Amino acid sequence: MGMSKKAFEKQAKVVAKNTVRQELVLFALAKEYDIKISDKEYKDYLDKLLKDAGYTRSQYEKAAGMSIEEYADQNNLYDTMVYDKVMVKVLKDSIAK
Repeated sequence: MGMSKKAFEKQAKVVAKNTVRQELVLFALAKEYDIKISDKEYKDYLDKLLKDAGYTRSQYEKAAGMSIEEYADQNNLYDTMVYDKVMVKVLKDSIAK
């Protein structure tokens, strides 16, 4: 069964607000914990993703029709990396206490 345009727009608005809230909290925690990601660290992260999937950069570009950086931008992989680092720090701090 489909969803009306009005119901869809209402749901999309809720999802958008929640996403913004989550990102604000994530980056506030990253700032609080002084978590930074260098360009090299991000490149290494993307290279590892490619390697784990069995691709070289050129193989991926040929198969996907875009660079891994373009894919990463479209799919918020930088935020995922920040999230992972924040969670490691939060868990480490909560266990230590």
